[in-house]
Amino acid sequence: MILAEADLPGWLRAENVLTILEEPSLIGPLCTLNDIVDAVKNRGTVDESRQFLHQQCEICYDDFPSRLV
Repeated sequence: MILAEADLPGWLRAENVLTILEEPSLIGPLCTLNDIVDAVKNRGTVDESRQFLHQQCEICYDDFPSRLV
């Protein structure tokens, strides 16, 4: 379902989205499903996607998805 709905380039990327969704520690506090899909589309691996989802704000020092920083 995620592969088709999110227009991901392959099964591995869809599996990466599911891996991130299953592990709450990989998700920042304000991450949406769209943020996770964008991170996996643009970054590829779970580790690179996690870094994209955990950008630290220089003002409040909290972690947010890259689109919010």
